[in-house]
Amino acid sequence: MNKRFHFISLVTGNLLTIGAIFIYAIQSQVHVALSTYALVMGFLSTLLVVFFYIWGEEKQQIPNRFLK
Repeated sequence: MNKRFHFISLVTGNLLTIGAIFIYAIQSQVHVALSTYALVMGFLSTLLVVFFYIWGEEKQQIPNRFLK
C-alpha cells in the first residue's frame, strides 16, 4: 500500500460522508450544521489513518515468499 492509496481512501470516505449527511438532511428536512460534518469527517479520517498505520506495520512483518 502506498501513500496515494491512503490519501484516495481518505478523500473517498469524506465524500461519502458528505453525501450521507446531505441525503439525511434532505430526507429529514433538518438543517445540519457544518460542525456535524467536521466531527464525522475528523472521526472517519482518524479511524482510517490508524487502520492504515496498523495494517502497514503488520504487512511488513509477514514475509512474502512469492516475491523472492
